[in-house]
Amino acid sequence: MQKFLTLIVVLFASATAHSASFNNSGKYAVGQVVAEVELHNEALSQSGRYAFIAPKDGYLVEMDNQGVVTYSYKIPSPYNKRLNGAADVEVLPDGTGFLVVVPRTAVIQIDREKGLVWNCKTPYVSHDVDLLADSTIVFVNGWDDEGANEPVYTHMTKDCEVKDQLFAKDLGLDESKFHPDDSEYDPKRMSRQRPSHTHTNSVRVWPDGMLMLSIRNYDEFVLLKDRRVIKRYPGTSHVHDPVPINPDASIDEMEFYFAGHGRPHDVRRTSKDDSADRSADNVLWTMRSEPRKNRGLWRPIRTIEILPNKNILFSGSAYLAQITESGELVWKARINGFVNQSKPGNNIYKAAFVP
Repeated sequence: MQKFLTLIVVLFASATAHSASFNNSGKYAVGQVVAEVELHNEALSQSGRYAFIAPKDGYLVEMDNQGVVTYSYKIPSPYNKRLNGAADVEVLPDGTGFLVVVPRTAVIQIDREKGLVWNCKTPYVSHDVDLLADSTIVFVNGWDDEGANEPVYTHMTKDCEVKDQLFAKDLGLDESKFHPDDSEYDPKRMSRQRPSHTHTNSVRVWPDGMLMLSIRNYDEFVLLKDRRVIKRYPGTSHVHDPVPINPDASIDEMEFYFAGHGRPHDVRRTSKDDSADRSADNVLWTMRSEPRKNRGLWRPIRTIEILPNKNILFSGSAYLAQITESGELVWKARINGFVNQSKPGNNIYKAAFVP
């Protein structure tokens, strides 16, 4: 989510708008407790709300720091049947609604009052979408099939016209660094997983047009300008969701938080020398700090969003949490009934902070 951009929201017109289908009963009803808050340091945590997708149930859910539902919406068919995997959710800056990635299917816009108001269908979307200041959108395709030469990045207008695309061949990748999707989540399912050459999982755009792409299967993220890579951050093991700590700094001074999907999963930061190893200086939080019996509910770590008080929001398969800049865990909530992403049922892909 691009908190460092000054965004202008123009609600997209839609010829396929659906009537709102708000949930007023059941486990996602407003006022229902949907999570168990296991830690809440009120003095150090950031108050607010958190939006996420319940993919099996087909719901967009918003809850507060107490785990109480503040908004929910049943995503209409056919989109609610295709939310498994990489269903990103982003909050519109004016608070009127959300952008949601329906993996391999579409980007949709949900208005709090009107429900589904806009969609752009595309098979080349997963993992992350962002709205830019000119009301265009950018998104990635984490499941690019190398043999089919599919795009890993797309810039699209509100009329669903493609303005630009990047492919793996445009990123100057070192093929010796490639590793396929790990089998750590569920080895029995690996043969049935979607193709994933780069596993590009995050995109960010600066006001001057500089672009960041996170490329998990090559253990790096890159900065590009005018379609040319201008800086690499290699060695960021199984990187997910880098976010700039100081986005207005020069490229040489810029530092990032990110999620690492090595063993164990952790929240890390780069240093000014661009290193991102697991030294004490770089690791802010690790899954090993949690009881062993719960670690499967944390894996994999994603989201990584800097909150207004500078805390870091991150997510696991069944957890939402905040740490301070120094790595102190100050809030965590376990979503009721959610399971590790390798198992049938609901799980969190990413969450988004709602001020």
